[in-house]
Amino acid sequence: MDGPPGSLVPTATLAGQLHRIGHDHPWPARATDFCWNAIDDLTDVTPYVAYAVLTFLDHVPDRDRAAAFERLRKPLLDRVALDPHAPGEAHFPLDYAPTPHCLARRLFDDALIDAQDDDGGWRVNFPIWTPITGHEWRGHATVERLITLRAYGRLG
Repeated sequence: MDGPPGSLVPTATLAGQLHRIGHDHPWPARATDFCWNAIDDLTDVTPYVAYAVLTFLDHVPDRDRAAAFERLRKPLLDRVALDPHAPGEAHFPLDYAPTPHCLARRLFDDALIDAQDDDGGWRVNFPIWTPITGHEWRGHATVERLITLRAYGRLG
């Protein structure tokens, strides 16, 4: 073996972002071929693979082929926590659909984008290794949710 096997994480994320900015380099073309082959072979979609694949499909120029998203609908939905207070490492609709223009937005209705706590913040649902980082991650999650809500026209 010449090197480690490729992975959709991070290849699909990087290729998707390079397509988004229109980067002109030979690597995205090779990465895109790799991603299409890997997506065609997917049967189970872990949360981080889902993030990578959705980033790729949102930005890849071949919009007809990006319809591969429809084949991944059920495996993606199987990984989404619809309860905003789900315990453990949960991945929510807004994690997968941060803007109303992304492919994953088709999976969720508007009721699922409201999971705000009474104090106006959002919590993270992954293990916190020390109490102080919980506050830091909560702040990060809150800012990310506010950016997303602005993208959805929910904030001025």
